[in-house]
Formats: sequence, C-alpha cells, structure tokens
Amino acid sequence: MEIKQRGYHVLPHRMPDDLCDRLLEFAMTQPANLRGSARQAQEAVTARYDPQNPQAVRYDYEQQLLIDNPDIQMLMADPVLIGIAQSYLCAEPVADVMGLWWH
Repeated sequence: MEIKQRGYHVLPHRMPDDLCDRLLEFAMTQPANLRGSARQAQEAVTARYDPQNPQAVRYDYEQQLLIDNPDIQMLMADPVLIGIAQSYLCAEPVADVMGLWWH
C-alpha cells in the first residue's frame, strides 16, 4: 500500500465541503486552551481562536469536546480511515488520543 512506501495516502475523494465548513466553524467558535502565552504560563486560560489577533502560540481543544462533536465522531468511525490505519499498522487500530489545535 502507498502509505507504507511514502508515509501518506491520498484518498480518491475529498471530504465534502459542508463537512469541512462545519469543522472549521467548530474550531473557530469553541474555546481552546492557550499554550505558549505569557498569561497562560501563570494560569489556565481558554479563548476562541482569532486569526487576526492570536493570544498564544497554540490553541488546544479539550479531547471530550472533540469526541462529543458528531462530525468528529463520524470521522473517528469512518470505515475507510479505519481500514487504512489497520492496513498500515497490521493490527486493529485503537483510538487513544483525539486532538485538534491551531498553531
């Protein structure tokens, strides 16, 4: 399989535009944990990501917030993505860490 030789695989179909739009809307409207800011060094700080005025180097979303999102759940359970992971790992994949961030 291409992923074992190149380290990536290009799927024949793109994700639907409406799914991409919903994921972007989610990431732009949900609060995230700020990392790498002077303010965050002293206390836990959350904020919505504003690309015109970033307050930190990185914005991390809470794992449970991601898992609760139906679009992310759909991607986590997508049989094509699971099949690619299973083929690459030569084992049944296990969802261990879910992450989404702005950097």
